[in-house]
Amino acid sequence: MICARRLLLGFVLLCWLAACSGEDSQGPTLLVPDTLPADDSQRSPDSRAGFDGLLDGGLMDAGAEVMADLAVADVTADLPMPCVGDADCPPDLVCAPATGSCVECYAHDQCDDGNVCTFNYCSDDFHCQSNNADADCDDDNSCTFGDYCEDGECVATEIIACDDGIQCTDDFCEGDQCMHAPSDGPCEDGDPCTLGDGCVQLECIPGTGVLDCDDGNPCTVDSCQPMEGCIHAAADGPCDDGLDCIVGESCVAGECKGYPLDCGDGNPCTGDECDEVQGCVNEVLEGAPCDDGNFCTADDHCGGGGDCAGTPAACNDDNPCTFDSCTPETGCVHQWLDEGACNDGNGCTQNDACSAGVCTGQTVDCDDGDPCTFDSCQEPLGTCISQPEDGLPCDDGNPCTGGDFCEAGLCQPGQDGPACDDGNPCTQDSCTVEQGCKYTPTAGTNCNDNNQCTSSDKCNSNGVCVGTALVCQDSNPCTVDGCDENSGCTFEVAVNQACDDANPCTDNDKCSSGGLCNGIPKNCDDANPCTDDGCDLLAGCIYTGLSGQLCNDNDACTSEDQCVNGSCTGVQMQCADNDACTSDYCLAGQCVFQPIEGCGTPTCSDKCGQNLGSCFCDEWCQVQKDCCPDVCTHCPYNWCCTPKCEGKECGSDGCGGDCGSCPEGKYCQGWQNKCAQCDCDYKKCGEDQCGNSCGTCAAGQLCIVGLCVG
Repeated sequence: MICARRLLLGFVLLCWLAACSGEDSQGPTLLVPDTLPADDSQRSPDSRAGFDGLLDGGLMDAGAEVMADLAVADVTADLPMPCVGDADCPPDLVCAPATGSCVECYAHDQCDDGNVCTFNYCSDDFHCQSNNADADCDDDNSCTFGDYCEDGECVATEIIACDDGIQCTDDFCEGDQCMHAPSDGPCEDGDPCTLGDGCVQLECIPGTGVLDCDDGNPCTVDSCQPMEGCIHAAADGPCDDGLDCIVGESCVAGECKGYPLDCGDGNPCTGDECDEVQGCVNEVLEGAPCDDGNFCTADDHCGGGGDCAGTPAACNDDNPCTFDSCTPETGCVHQWLDEGACNDGNGCTQNDACSAGVCTGQTVDCDDGDPCTFDSCQEPLGTCISQPEDGLPCDDGNPCTGGDFCEAGLCQPGQDGPACDDGNPCTQDSCTVEQGCKYTPTAGTNCNDNNQCTSSDKCNSNGVCVGTALVCQDSNPCTVDGCDENSGCTFEVAVNQACDDANPCTDNDKCSSGGLCNGIPKNCDDANPCTDDGCDLLAGCIYTGLSGQLCNDNDACTSEDQCVNGSCTGVQMQCADNDACTSDYCLAGQCVFQPIEGCGTPTCSDKCGQNLGSCFCDEWCQVQKDCCPDVCTHCPYNWCCTPKCEGKECGSDGCGGDCGSCPEGKYCQGWQNKCAQCDCDYKKCGEDQCGNSCGTCAAGQLCIVGLCVG
């Protein structure tokens, strides 16, 4: 029954098409219900019986014939398939209730492909359409996470990292758990010199293969190092690159290098080259250009026998004033002739002769002395022609006419007067036939000499405008006074020029860019700590003496130094050993007791017991065998003395010895023989008593007595 209904619908459609496509546009119209029940259960028994009867009455057969005819004509190739229900349509189509035809879809849910990463819908023309969706998804893989949609597919952001860092395990994820199965595959034992490394019981065992490091280069020494792999160290010495056309090979920086074999035979007419099979090949270059070394030949070419030859050079320069010849070394020679008659081929010259290799003559003089003729020489005969020419300028002999011109061979006076204006305001200009232009001075007339460096300009008796010179003096030592003819007085600043600002409290007075004389403050420091230094605008540097201030007189033989009326004065060190036979004094802070030669009376009868300070020295007493060794312990200047250190911490014992030394940071005050602290009191430079620096002076200053000067 279903097949019958489909056939009936097709028949109805075909009949409608046949009626509409015929020549008679008013043909029969087939009435078809607007809507058809989706299946037989929705139709009434009467309608169903009538419809079936229609089919049984032969309509079906007639429709089949029409369908066959239309199939032959291929009329229904692009027409929709009519339907009542989905059963009337192919498996991939559905019946659209609104159109009664088989379509791909008529509702959005019919296009759902079950993929959350696509957005599916049914278009207005009943076709399923799909767009990529931006949504969360699940790729059904428990070993991934962060799944998201991309280009219509569910992809993972990350895969669970199961790498345990062990070469000899196969790492994988299973059921969201990392698995590490022992592997028996290849591995790398870290030694590049072994090959075929393999896993055995989770351990990478070195392979039995050995890495071949031979690079085929005879100029390298090949080896394999466990940590580095192949090493190709450069070798020295001769080598062979296998090329016969390269000779003298040797190893250079790991390469076998030589130089090309010289196959040159010295013949420019052979092509010299080296062939690896034949060796040197010197092929004749017949017809090739060459140079036979002879400058007296030209167009040199190689012959068939390998010889280079040319044709004789043409050295004739067609100059009668040269002697032409040729030398093989230099080629053509054209020796100049400086004498001898010749002909330069010009009829308007005469007395032609050779000079420096050139034939020259004297120009024929055709001047007839008439300014109103054009004089010329006509070749080839050298005939002089004088033709009158109107309009040429001339002079009629009258100085008071100007613009004289030639007409009909004569000089005619011009209408223009002479330009007798000399542009001088101090002359009266006129013209006479006898004298021509005349310029009479107009002395005493006011004028302008156009010189800004003069004033009261007047004409003198010589017709010259003269003014009185301006006095340009600004009384400024920092300007160079002058005058410019165009602008007048000028006062140019002499920057850095020495000057005097009349201030005794400044030095190095110089001119500034503003034209002022300025100096730098004078240094009135006299390096005397006992003066108050200053400067008076009238007297200059002044030094007021001070008293009572502590100071340093730089004399190691004084102490308690202080200023007294501008001078640093200290208490003199007392050096007295109460020995009449010594000269006592202070030197560099040390007491010196200088024995006085000849003082005392040498005696041996006292046996040194009653004259301890003045007995003769051992070398004299010992001769007499009458000197006391326990008393005469030291003998400066051939005299005996007794050391004295009582009450002394340091310094001399009076006999050339010392009474002790001071600890670090202290020095020995010579006049007291006491240890005192080293210091830099009153010193800005130099050294203290212990040799330590007290400071340095600035550049350009000198350190004098502990003070910076300059």
